[in-house]
This record gives sequence, C-alpha cells and structure tokens, in this order.
Amino acid sequence: MPFGEKGEAGELRLKVDRRDERDGYNSSVLDAQYGLRLSPEWKLGLGLRHDDKTGDALITSPSLPTTQAVSGERADAAVQLEYTGSDRWSAYGFAQKTLRRTGTRLENDRLGFGGRYRVNDKLALRGELSTGDGGLAGKAGVDYQYDDRSNLYMTYVADTGRTDENLIGCGGSLVTGVRSRVGDGLTMFTEHRHATGTQPGLTHAYGVQYAPDTRWTFGVNFENGWVGAETLGATRREAIAFTTGYSSERLKYSGGLEYRKDRTSAETRTSWLLKNSFTWKVDDDSRWLGKFNWADSDSSTGVLAAAKYTEAMLGYALRPAFNDRLNLLFKYTYLYDLSSPGQVVSGGVDSSLGTVSSSSIDYQQRSHVFAIDATWDLNERWTVGGKYAWRRGELRASRDSSAPWFKSSAELAVLRVDWKLVRNWDWMVEWRTLRARELKDRKSGWVTAAYYHVNENLKVGVGYNFTDYSDNLTDMSYRSKGWFLNVLGKF
Repeated sequence: MPFGEKGEAGELRLKVDRRDERDGYNSSVLDAQYGLRLSPEWKLGLGLRHDDKTGDALITSPSLPTTQAVSGERADAAVQLEYTGSDRWSAYGFAQKTLRRTGTRLENDRLGFGGRYRVNDKLALRGELSTGDGGLAGKAGVDYQYDDRSNLYMTYVADTGRTDENLIGCGGSLVTGVRSRVGDGLTMFTEHRHATGTQPGLTHAYGVQYAPDTRWTFGVNFENGWVGAETLGATRREAIAFTTGYSSERLKYSGGLEYRKDRTSAETRTSWLLKNSFTWKVDDDSRWLGKFNWADSDSSTGVLAAAKYTEAMLGYALRPAFNDRLNLLFKYTYLYDLSSPGQVVSGGVDSSLGTVSSSSIDYQQRSHVFAIDATWDLNERWTVGGKYAWRRGELRASRDSSAPWFKSSAELAVLRVDWKLVRNWDWMVEWRTLRARELKDRKSGWVTAAYYHVNENLKVGVGYNFTDYSDNLTDMSYRSKGWFLNVLGKF
C-alpha cells in the first residue's frame, strides 16, 4: 500500500506490505522515504525500513539445516546524496545501517553508488552497485520512449536484501514492461517478472486505467503466474482487481475489489478482498471520514483453514476555524478477525536446538472500539493532548465455530505533550495506561518520538515505545515494544 505526499521542499513516500504463507513465512514491512531538495543540483534522501518476519524452516521443510530457521524484527536506516545538475546524467551514493535486530535476523549494513545516463531523447540507462553484509549486489535497467504515447522498460536486480529470509544465497529478478496511452484518459500496461534464487517465479500483469474527467478514475488489473519457495514449492496464482476513485472539493473516495485464486500441490485457496475509504468535508470546521475493508478466504483443506476479516470505521474530525488551537477526533471501529492458520507469531529462539519457535494465532476476535483524541495548542511551541479509548469485545480461543465466546474489554488512557524544537521539528512524550478488566491487569509506561512536519497537514516521526502494547485496542499481540515509524495527518 504505497502513499506519497509532497511538501514545499521535500517529498515523503510510505509503503506498507503484509504477506502470509500457509505453513511458511509471514512478513510485515513498513518502508518510509523522504527526499529533501538541498539545491537545484543536490538532493538528500533519508529512509527507514522496519520488517517483522516469522516462520520456521524446520517445521515446513525438515530436510533443511537448522541454522536456516528465520524469525525476528529488523530496522534499517539509510541516507542517500544525489546529484542531478546535468541534463544527460545523474549520480548518487548511499549508506545503510541496521539499527536493531531480534531473533535470527542478520545485519544488513551496505554501501553503494549508482546513476542514470540519457543516451538520447529516447534511450536512458540506469545502474547501481553495492556491497555489504550480504555481499555484492546491483541492478541495471533500460528505459526507451518509443513515441510520445508509449514507453518500454527493463530492469535486472541482483538482490541480497532477503538473504536471511528464505534461506540461502541471493536471488535475481528481471522485470520488463510496456505502458501506453491509447487515448484521452485511457492508459494500458503490461509487466512481466521472472525471479530466480530461493524464491523463483514467473508472473504476468496486465491492466487498464481510465480517467474520463478530472474527478473519476477507473482501473482493472489482471495477474497470473507462479511463485515458489524452498519450503513450500510452487504456488500458482490468478487474480483480477477492479479499482475506482472520486475526488472533488468536498468528497474523496477510493475503493477496490479483488478476486484471487492460489493453488499448490496440497491446497487451493480462493480469496475475495474489498476495500473502501472516504472523507467528506462538511465545512471549514469539520469532516467525516470512514473505511470499510472486508476479506474472505476459503481453503480446499476444510473450513478450519478459512480466514475472514471485516473492519469498519467511522470518524468525525473537528478543528474550529475561529479557534484552530483545538483538534478533536471521535472514532468508532468494528473489527472481526479470523486469521489464517498460516499466520503465526514468533515465540523466540531455542538456544539448545538453534531453532525459532512459532505458534498460530489460534483465536477469533470481534470488537467494538470507541475513541476520542484531543489536542490543544498552548502557544506556538507547546501542545498538550490526550486520548481515551474503550474496547468492548469478545475472543474465541479456537477456530471451531462451536466454541464459546469470552468477554474481553479494555480501557486506554493517554496524556501527551508536544514541544516544537525548531522549525519543522517536534518532540513528543506520552504516558499511557492500559487496563484489561477481565484479566484484572493494568500496565503503564512511556512513549517518545521526534516528528518532522512535511507540510501543514502531515508529519512523520520516529520513536520508541517502552511499553509492550499499542494505542490501537484491536491489537492484542503485546509486541509493540521498540522502535516505530508513525505518520499523522490533520485537517
């Protein structure tokens, strides 16, 4: 799920990705990149990537060595300096450092350089070479502007960034594609990806995007092919997705519907996914916002391997125009979550065996969460705020529909102070307390973070959570301790 926002001097890009493999490797990735224009010729790039991986090679493939089990978290930071002062060429150098790792994750420090050279008005070449903990890596690419409507591209990447995931060596991927504007508002594309190494595959994607006017956009994408893994064998995939978007001065909406069919030698899984989000500007003081996401996944192995997910949210944001010191957000969230059996949580490393233990998320959740968040600007440098959230929910400690539901409620209270250090930079300190009623348990602790204001409505921050819980009451994993990346928007 990529996201981008431009400011006066910089550009922020965010990407969130989640992948679950039945009896295999699961991963969640949060990637943030910020580019700052130092001068017309020089650009500084900053990046932060946090990923969490779970899985156990011993369970899924007993023939593999025990040292190949992988689980844990890793946070990497990177800095890049780029020169763009020439019309024909550009160059950059970068450095990457692993800030934190857990479990059996490996260091991922890296140094490299790359560039782009325009041969003529139609042909451009790209390249990069780097070295580090994973060994040599690089990429090379060609962009060709066939005419004023169509362009072709081809890129080969030799990647070492996933060497501790799926077990041995580095892999490579070759991507080729064509994008063509065939009429006013109508664009077609096709892309093909061939991967080698520990996760080989061959996938094909085709799509059409249509914008009949400045408000509406429509799209349809097709995908087929196969992907593989050392622990699972090949998975054949067929998918079709429809997207739509609408944007006006008052209403912004985006939605999508996807059908996916995955087949392995042991299982056939069909999945439906639906996503919707909107914002409605009532007036200069307030607006409504909401989302509705739904997913249903069935397996040929039986009903106990199914996965179902429903999330509905409705919120009301208030920022009075006559007194913009006050910001209020009222929000209601409904969540029903039945994870797939392949979704697991890490249980740590067994030092005697050199393996990583993991367990399935073998429970269902249905929750109603009510929350209010408020901030008040005392002056230009100090802001105070707080949050109160209450969850009324139920858990079922089994995937069996005949099992009983058990009540699970909680309350969260937060007090927060923000201090504007210098232009565009804030420092935040937060005290949290969480009360679980049925468990008769209370936890309290501190959270702190530094934020950079991209523009008047968006800021991004990096911080550390000294507690093990999240301010999202639907997250019951108690695995939130450590570094985090946060993005905040205001109206």
